[in-house]
Amino acid sequence: MTGVQPCALPILTASFFADLEKAADGQSAYNTLVAVAAYDRRAARIGGSSREAIEPGQIDAMGVAARAAMERHSQTIERVGDRLVVSTPLAADEAAPPTGAVTTVWNTSAADAAIRAETITKAAQAVVGSLLLMLVVMITLDRCLVAPVKRLQTHARTIARARDARALEDDGLTARRDEIGELARAFDAMIRDIAEGQARLAAQARELQGRNAQLDTALANMSQGLCMYRSEEHTSE
Repeated sequence: MTGVQPCALPILTASFFADLEKAADGQSAYNTLVAVAAYDRRAARIGGSSREAIEPGQIDAMGVAARAAMERHSQTIERVGDRLVVSTPLAADEAAPPTGAVTTVWNTSAADAAIRAETITKAAQAVVGSLLLMLVVMITLDRCLVAPVKRLQTHARTIARARDARALEDDGLTARRDEIGELARAFDAMIRDIAEGQARLAAQARELQGRNAQLDTALANMSQGLCMYRSEEHTSE
């Protein structure tokens, strides 16, 4: 409840405080009513009840809260340690000056613990969610980027070791429409150019070998002819 409550100063009987405590118990599953006190218009305590020992500082805080509520004509809420001090001014009607105030003290340790537990749970969920997201991103990057690049690297090393330029027969790479696919197609084209160059060199080498063989044959025939010519010349002498 907020603002000025239109009622006269309550009759301070044991049943009044018992009824107030009973009503307060149903307000929250975590906050526990510790004490309640009534104050007159001069903020003098005129009655109260408590379920446990109240520290002097909290008693003073209850009186200060009652005075502040009557001065402001509105409910005040102040935290004192793990206690919440709530004071509500009372008056015959909203236009009339307050005739007193009722101040309650609540133990919020259970609520604070619940909030901390909820905060820790949400933080843990956020951390787990972030880790799962990172794992998904890493797996995606591995499948989409790292693994294709490794296949290209493996094929390049195979060509370097075997000295055999074979085309990259991997439709999964060359069919891609991204940068990896462009790289794979360029790599495949380069390998085909190298293979064609190697084939031309091999053909030229075979042609040179054939010509060398013909030259060797011609030289051998010339040597034979020279020997025969010299032999005939020697005989004629």
